[in-house]
Amino acid sequence: MSKLTRAFRESNRNFAVQKKKKLALLRALSH
Repeated sequence: MSKLTRAFRESNRNFAVQKKKKLALLRALSH
């Protein structure tokens, strides 16, 4: 169970990072 939750948290963090990168990229392109 702990392994699952850890993996879930990791994927969530990765998703957030990708989202931030995408937003930053869009912002850079729009300027």
